[in-house]
Amino acid sequence: MHKIGSFAMLPLAGTEMLLGQSLYSNPTDGKKGAHVAVGATIGGLFAINTATGVWNLVASRHDPNGRTKRWAHALLMMTADAGFLATSALAPDDDERVGGSNRRNLHRTVALTSLAVGTVGYLVMLLSK
Repeated sequence: MHKIGSFAMLPLAGTEMLLGQSLYSNPTDGKKGAHVAVGATIGGLFAINTATGVWNLVASRHDPNGRTKRWAHALLMMTADAGFLATSALAPDDDERVGGSNRRNLHRTVALTSLAVGTVGYLVMLLSK
């Protein structure tokens, strides 16, 4: 389950990035709805992968082979989890009167930083096989 979910993450993240940029440049209700839906899917997938990842980490705690890689991956992915949660909390209001463009910029910056951290965590496992 963990591995299957991880393969879905990069296409979802790319889609979310494109939707977010399009929404940033030319906002519409349809784009916002799609952006929220894909973001919620990513959040759900990260929740499932975090649960199964911690389960895998605990199950492999006595195996010294690849321990550093597993812990690096786990810490990077949990950092990305926290960043994506913050990204959701930083989503601008509909009217953007609360926080305005600064809030949009912060939302985007935290999202892209979280995506970068998560991608590095993903690559740690993918490239070390």
